[in-house]
Amino acid sequence: MIAFCAAGYAQTDSVIPFEQAYKRVYHITRVTDGQHPVMDGRLDEDFWTKQGAWSDPFVQVTPYERNITSSPTRVKVLYDNKYIYVGIYCKDAVPEKMNAFIGNRDDNSIGDLVSVAFDTYHDFRAAPEFNLNIGGNRTDLIVTDKLSVNLSWNAVWEGRTHINRADSSWTAEIRVPFNQLRYNQVSDSEIWGLHVRRIIRRTGEVQNWSLIPLKNNGHVFSFGEMHGMTDLPKPRGIEILPYAMGKYKKEPEIAGSPYQKGHMWKGNAGLDVKMALSDYTLDLTVNPDFGQVQLDPSEMNLTTYETFYAENRPFFLEGKHILDFPMGNDMMFYTRRIGAVPSLRPEGIDNVNSFAETVGNVPIIGAMKLTGSNRRGLTLGVVQSLTARSSVDVTRNGVENPEVIEPLTNFTVARVQKNWKGNTLLGGMITSVNRALNEQRLDNYLVRNALTAGLDFTQFFANRLYYVEMKGMFSSLNGTANAITRLQRNAVHYYQRTSGRDYLGVDENRTSLSGTGGYLKAGRKGNAKWAFSETFSWLSPGFDLNDVGYLMQADMMSAETAVEFRQTNPWKIFRRGTLSLSQLNKWNYGGKSFGNSFILSWRSLFMNLFEANITQNYGWNGVQSRRLRGGPDVRFGESYYTVSSFNTDKSKRVMFMLQHTGDYQLHGDFSFNTIAPSLTLRLGNHVHLTGKFNYAWNKDQVQYVSAIPLSSRTEPVYVVGNMNQNTYGLTMKMQVNVTPDISLQWYGAPFTSTAKYNEFKKAVNPESHTRSDRFQPFSPDEISLSPDGKYNISNDVENYTFANPDFNFNEFRSNLVARWEYLPGSTLYFVWEHSMSNRTGGFMPGWDRNLERMFGLPATNVFMVKLNYWFNL
Repeated sequence: MIAFCAAGYAQTDSVIPFEQAYKRVYHITRVTDGQHPVMDGRLDEDFWTKQGAWSDPFVQVTPYERNITSSPTRVKVLYDNKYIYVGIYCKDAVPEKMNAFIGNRDDNSIGDLVSVAFDTYHDFRAAPEFNLNIGGNRTDLIVTDKLSVNLSWNAVWEGRTHINRADSSWTAEIRVPFNQLRYNQVSDSEIWGLHVRRIIRRTGEVQNWSLIPLKNNGHVFSFGEMHGMTDLPKPRGIEILPYAMGKYKKEPEIAGSPYQKGHMWKGNAGLDVKMALSDYTLDLTVNPDFGQVQLDPSEMNLTTYETFYAENRPFFLEGKHILDFPMGNDMMFYTRRIGAVPSLRPEGIDNVNSFAETVGNVPIIGAMKLTGSNRRGLTLGVVQSLTARSSVDVTRNGVENPEVIEPLTNFTVARVQKNWKGNTLLGGMITSVNRALNEQRLDNYLVRNALTAGLDFTQFFANRLYYVEMKGMFSSLNGTANAITRLQRNAVHYYQRTSGRDYLGVDENRTSLSGTGGYLKAGRKGNAKWAFSETFSWLSPGFDLNDVGYLMQADMMSAETAVEFRQTNPWKIFRRGTLSLSQLNKWNYGGKSFGNSFILSWRSLFMNLFEANITQNYGWNGVQSRRLRGGPDVRFGESYYTVSSFNTDKSKRVMFMLQHTGDYQLHGDFSFNTIAPSLTLRLGNHVHLTGKFNYAWNKDQVQYVSAIPLSSRTEPVYVVGNMNQNTYGLTMKMQVNVTPDISLQWYGAPFTSTAKYNEFKKAVNPESHTRSDRFQPFSPDEISLSPDGKYNISNDVENYTFANPDFNFNEFRSNLVARWEYLPGSTLYFVWEHSMSNRTGGFMPGWDRNLERMFGLPATNVFMVKLNYWFNL
């Protein structure tokens, strides 16, 4: 086996010509049915030695593109009527330094590894990828042409490795069932895209069977080709995954409450079904368990913008790339809207005379998903989900009644896209949310029907060196006048703000709201050192995605010009680096400019595999329309924003990282800093420890406090104050991998945020170009703090009060997860979740005192056992 690798290097040149390295072709061999290798990672059986052909030697991508490597690699791919078999032989010039760390399932960031990806439709859009490291750790994912990765896609497949130190090599053996892949069972070309990769961690070397340049014209577009995919099987593709779950919850008891008695038992069962329908896949789920093993991070959000949380539920993640319709950070389909926390909560619950059941997530009755692509390049994705009408029991003064907090709701999402040879893409998307609002409280609060529709188009030119992208979206919502008035006044729109009087204003008689959004973009990004783009985007004031999508803010137009220089070959002390410069301008629909900025960014990898990244943003003409929560805009003028990070070699057993974020108003109105050092340790090949400390200090002289309506004013009094906020967080993770299929993970995160306010003032002319005219401080004679914790404002003109905004927030969240994949696709989980949380008024400085308070808080503990079993019919 050594001889065939050495033969590939009997050439005089040290660099392989581009035309011999790019878009290679591999001819796959069909083997006789009934012949199966023993899955042990060895490639010494007749199955491997007497059938098929080994590929050409792999091509180095980094550090030197197309150089011949001293650690050669080859691959062989075979198939029968059930499986695709991949054998990879990896020679290593320094075998004693091979990184054999096991890692956790779906963690492909550690350990020397190999991967294989198949563009099964050969449409250059997306590909399932299978990674296997030396320790036997498996990772499966979906990678798109734009190199976005969905690691939560899970398939049932096998992979084993074997280390042969006498031969200075290791081998990988992969077996993927055809029923885990989606492909055209009848194909005109009999061609799949193929990408095989090897990573050597200690040197950062990456090798490809068929070169994908770092400056490429599209990731999947640059795959090599695998010819000979004839007489493919037509598996029934029926998979059934039932589950059973038992849960015990122990929580603080509330005296007198008929609901929070201190403990609760709960059981559940459900069923997931997957079926192949010609070229498409149908997923069905009944009474799904959408509980997340991974916890959301703690956060103290003092802005008007909604916190975005990543999706961790497998049902919504599989096929996610098909249902994506993003526009920057905004998106038409934000899956966490389905089965979220209820929209309403019982009012006036004091846990003295009134009590309510604990509010959980809205139950999902059932969901259906259809995804796939056909041989004509038509990609389809449909999600249909129904969430239950939810109510909680409420007891007031000894009388119990149920209160509905979420209506029966139907969610429909449909995405279609047509692909012409990877160079032209035309698509559309529709989402619909329909609520059965049978109670007046729900009718006054929620939108009855929400419809969005979008079109997108991409055209590539000159072998994908240049491109044009267009996207347009339309939204329409209807409901009662009260519900639409609430929508106009929420933070996405703020129709009531002073700066919108000429073109907005709240109409309390409206029963519908509509708007548009989108962008036009053209540029150059392919296999070239210089890239550039020009983008114009818009979001009209009435545009809204948030019933099943995610939108931070409407009423905005922007134009951005960006230029980027990419050096992918080693240069002086750098292995590679990217320098980018962009200029951004923003306006609202009233024609007012509210932000201009220059952004300079540098991303680099050093020769010793250290990394350093820095982004500098200088802005001017800064105006914030959300600072006063629907009040006048606030002018800030010039600002400076910086983000930087540094880390040592990630392949080492000890890795240090330091991150810093700073946001400064240059005239002193605010300054915000976050510093986050972290340390990662690998002990042997089975234990991985990570610790990350976050410290943020925020000094804001115009932090919003309250808007106080007065009969003597047409506008409320907007009160702001000097806020001195300190936030501390420590994230600790430990994972122990006994084998690739048996793991233990622990996560713990104490979090504290505390703030002190002083020097209160009211808005006078917050848009003034003269800083001193924007806010008027209260004199010592005007303001006083009463014993009940309220500030009193009293002068010759008006009298009013507002609550003391000082706060202390302490939270500790942890979970322990034991996972055993006892059979392929079948898993047993043991989970322990522990949490303590408390927010109080007042101010307590220092983290040591807050930690003492935190670990004295009442705790909630949840113990869960979950078992599922995978059937393949």
